Amino acid sequence: MILHEPEISHRGGRIRVHARIEASHPKLAALGHLWFEVDDACGLAVSDRADAFLVALIPIAMACGESIEVRGRTSPRLAWGVRELQHVHFAWWPRHVRIVDVRYGALEEAPIEERGVGVASAFSGGVDSLYTIWSHTQDREPIPEFRISHALSINGFDLDVDLEATGRFGALRAIYAPLLATLGVELVTVRTNLRAFRLAGTKPSGLMRSFGTALIAPALALSRTFGRLYLAAARGYGQFEADGSNPTTDPLLGTAGFQTIHDAAQISARFAKVAVIAGWPEALARLRVCSNPAWRSVDVERGVIDNCGTCKKCIWTLTSLELLTGRTTFPTFRHPLARTNLRWAARTSPLRSLENLHEAVARGRRDIALDIRWGRAQGLLQRWLPASRGRRRQRRQRLAENALSHD
Repeated sequence: MILHEPEISHRGGRIRVHARIEASHPKLAALGHLWFEVDDACGLAVSDRADAFLVALIPIAMACGESIEVRGRTSPRLAWGVRELQHVHFAWWPRHVRIVDVRYGALEEAPIEERGVGVASAFSGGVDSLYTIWSHTQDREPIPEFRISHALSINGFDLDVDLEATGRFGALRAIYAPLLATLGVELVTVRTNLRAFRLAGTKPSGLMRSFGTALIAPALALSRTFGRLYLAAARGYGQFEADGSNPTTDPLLGTAGFQTIHDAAQISARFAKVAVIAGWPEALARLRVCSNPAWRSVDVERGVIDNCGTCKKCIWTLTSLELLTGRTTFPTFRHPLARTNLRWAARTSPLRSLENLHEAVARGRRDIALDIRWGRAQGLLQRWLPASRGRRRQRRQRLAENALSHD
């Protein structure tokens, strides 16, 4: 794989940094150019360095087993971090990725005048990203250099990709920009075709291994504006597991002028984050958590957030909100919490079910506690029965083998 030197162009009121990608993988080769762009009107400075493109492509190259030749300026610190990231990913997923050779044309850090000082946070409107924004703005962040100045919304990262501009991200801007402005935060949307590269070079099951790099790369493309990026943690340090974004690999992907922070992993229970949102009415009215791939969580015509209420993320958020407020209906959820859905979610969500069970017991909500216990018991039984059958089968095989050996 050859990563050609990035170039900057202006067209249609947008500024774009793009690089031609040559690859042996036919689907990747067909895509041609990888790009990131922002509106000219937002006044952000993009970078023509190779850093963003290397971060975007390294998990794809590892999945395809292709080496990378980088024909552009790359940070030596980032080159070291990419090398370490490869070792971590290979240790976690040896059946799915390979360590590949990366060759650099020019290893040099950006000069001081090309280093941004803004502080960005990847933003989706969910519990984790809203909590990170809230906790690092105004006086809640005592170190001025770490206060968030921009929220980064990425069009081309997830299922809500809308590069054809049907209005989805315009609606999201209208919903979230006023909320963020009250905290002194500017909402910025970065468009990119990176998701097409991720889908072409990895299996759908492998997308979770590369979502951290897909969040960091667009911010690096704006490294002349930003010097720090927060990625909101989904789990606490004690619940750490192999994942595309985590406290081990995220900090590796930085340069001498750009720091990546895996934020709020010191909070072990998401319930605590939901509690902050529950006490922030303006955020609660815009909360977006739905992970249902068949559902669009923003209603473009009405200009409101519309969560399905039936996927696991919706179920656990609704459960926590009901425990915290005593209410059963919330502005951005189409349906209230259904007890059958709660039992279903508890069967396969040991972490979220346990933290909500503890809160239900503490708050005297025996009905919710009973549903969670019922679901957890069903899940335990479902996991135990196949294992028990397997042990009995192995025991019968050993007895048969022993009988044959005695004959």
